[in-house]
Amino acid sequence: MTYQWLLQTQLPSPAVIHVTALSEVKKINSPALNRFRILARSTGKAWWHKEMDEPSRQRGTVRNTAVSKSALQRLLMDSPFIRHYGFRVHSIAPGGCVLTVPFQPVFERPGGIVSGLVFMGAADVAMWLSLKTLLGLDDGCVTAEMKTSFLSAAKQQDFRCRARILKLGKRLVYGVAECVSLDRKLLTHHTLTYIRPGAGAGG
Repeated sequence: MTYQWLLQTQLPSPAVIHVTALSEVKKINSPALNRFRILARSTGKAWWHKEMDEPSRQRGTVRNTAVSKSALQRLLMDSPFIRHYGFRVHSIAPGGCVLTVPFQPVFERPGGIVSGLVFMGAADVAMWLSLKTLLGLDDGCVTAEMKTSFLSAAKQQDFRCRARILKLGKRLVYGVAECVSLDRKLLTHHTLTYIRPGAGAGG
């Protein structure tokens, strides 16, 4: 299996390397690289973080987030514009967030399927929280663009939305999100761009 590692440096874009053996991971986790924030994900699967992959934590390959999972959950509960969705923070990583979206009858559109607005809302919020894992609760980034593809329907069921940041620029932030059923069926795919208020020019 091949693992992709993103080294979040001071450069405009993360440095990307690939490793094919766990022994190589130890080389990456050397004192000389301690200044990097390492984001890891297994190709084709959800990225690694301390709540989804215990072995990676034991190897010391996971870095702390700028906020806690409980702080992000409180933010959801204290935000009137999204509280009614009932989103729950399932897990977080530096630059990533997974939400659980419990089904509610009010989510249904004609035909008995979950409305697309719910998927889009979940994707936007998951990306919003992903940014806060890196920049903190006081970050003021706002959505500039979102593109959505609806791939499968959901009927009277909970689902999860996982988002991750692809590039954290000085002015713009690029990311992706996916909504999946609890049995891992892909429901929607989203690409998102956020803008950092007050930031200088540049991507």
